[in-house]
Amino acid sequence: MRSPFLSAILPALIFGINGVQALTSYANDFVNPDFIVAGDFANNTLAAQATILAWAKDSASKGPWFWKLCKYVSRDGLFNPDGRLINDVGNFQALADAVLYNSIAFSITGKGITSSSYSKTVVSFIKAWFLDPETKMNPNLNYAQMERGPTGQVGSHTGILDLKCMAKIVSGIMILRKKKCTDWTDDLDGQMNAWAREYITWLETAPISLEEGDADNNHGTFYYNQLAALKFLIGDFPGALNVTNTYFSRQYMSQIVADGEQPLEAARTRPYHYHAYNLAAMITNARIATYAGDKEVWNKTTNAGSTIKTALDFSLGLSAAATKETTYTTELYPSIAAVASVYGDPEGKYASFLANGVPGFALDAYFLWNQPLAGGEAESAAIVKAFETSTSQDTKATPSTGSSASTVKGNGATVNVARWSLVGALLVALEYTLL
Repeated sequence: MRSPFLSAILPALIFGINGVQALTSYANDFVNPDFIVAGDFANNTLAAQATILAWAKDSASKGPWFWKLCKYVSRDGLFNPDGRLINDVGNFQALADAVLYNSIAFSITGKGITSSSYSKTVVSFIKAWFLDPETKMNPNLNYAQMERGPTGQVGSHTGILDLKCMAKIVSGIMILRKKKCTDWTDDLDGQMNAWAREYITWLETAPISLEEGDADNNHGTFYYNQLAALKFLIGDFPGALNVTNTYFSRQYMSQIVADGEQPLEAARTRPYHYHAYNLAAMITNARIATYAGDKEVWNKTTNAGSTIKTALDFSLGLSAAATKETTYTTELYPSIAAVASVYGDPEGKYASFLANGVPGFALDAYFLWNQPLAGGEAESAAIVKAFETSTSQDTKATPSTGSSASTVKGNGATVNVARWSLVGALLVALEYTLL
C-alpha cells in the first residue's frame, strides 16, 4: 500500500519548488501504449514522470464526476440551477485526464505489480462513467450541446466534440490491458467493449454525428480522433486505419495552405487557439494512424503541398497577445514537442521555442511520451542549447545519469534539469517500493 505520507508530500515536492506545474489538460493526444508499457524512457524524463505521478494523485482526488438524477418539483418564479451547474463537458475532459495519467502512473511505478491504487482509480472512474447502471452514460450524444427553445430540445452536431478526449481514455485502458493489470478484468473489458460498440454504431449512423464527420474544420478532425481510437478499443485496427485514411484523404487535404496557415481556423474569433486546437487533433489522428500501421502518414501533404510540420511552423509565428488570447499561450507547446519528436529538431529550434516560453517544459507530462525529443544525445544537446540561449544566466551541460543537465531561469522560475532528474528518480522509486 502506498504511504499516506508520500501521497501528501509528493505534489508539494514536485510543485512547490521552482515554479508551479498545475495539472494541464492538453487539447487531445493518443499516447502509444506500447511505448509506455515498455518503459524504455530517457533519464531526463524522470521529472516528467514525477509530474505524471502528482497529476494522477490530483485527478484521483476529484472524480468520478457524475451526478445522480434528482426528483424535480415545479417552483414558480425560480430558475433551475442545474442548467448552469452541470458541466459534463469539463467533467469528461477531467475524467479522460485522470484515466490517462493514472494508467501511465500505474505502468511507470508498477514493475512486476498487477494492481495498485492508480489502476483501481482508473477502474472506479470507468465504471462510474460508462458501466454502472445508476450512473453510466448512454452510448450516444443525442442531447449534447442541446438546442433550447420551442423547436429545440435535441442535440446538435457540434456536441459530438464534447467527447473528443476519448483518445486519452483508450490510451489508458490499452496500457492496463498490456500491463495485464488484474484490476482491469475480462468482465470489465467485455462491458467496456460492448459500450464502445454501441457508441461506434451511433457515431457511424446518427444524422447529427455524420454531419459532424463532414465538418471541414476542427470539428471534423476531432470526430475522427474519437472514432478511430474507439476502433482500437474493440480491437479493430483495420477499422481504425480506415477512419484515419478517410480523414487524411478528405478534410486534411484542404485544412493547411502552402504557407502553413489553417484558413478555417484563422477565420474564427480566437485564431491562435483554433490553430493550436486543430493542430492537436491532426497530430492525434497521425499518431493513431501510425499505431494502426501507416508509417508514412507524417509525410502526407495537403492539396497545397503542406504537412503537419508546415502548420506548426506557421503557428509558431502567431501571437496570442495580438488577438488578446493570452489564456491560450501555452496551448501550442505539446504540439511543438510532438512535431519535434517525429520530424527531428537538429538545430534546437523547437526546444528553444519551448524553453523561451516555459523554461521548465522538461517537467511537463508531454515531455515523457514525445521522445526522441527527450532521448538521444543530439536531442539532449539541443535542449541544453535551447536552455542556454533562453536564459540570462550562465548555464552549462553536465552529465546526470546518462542525460544532459542545465539550469534554466525565466519567468520567475529556476529549474535544474539534473536536480529534477534525481528528484524524479527518487519519487518514482519510492512509489514503486511503497506500492
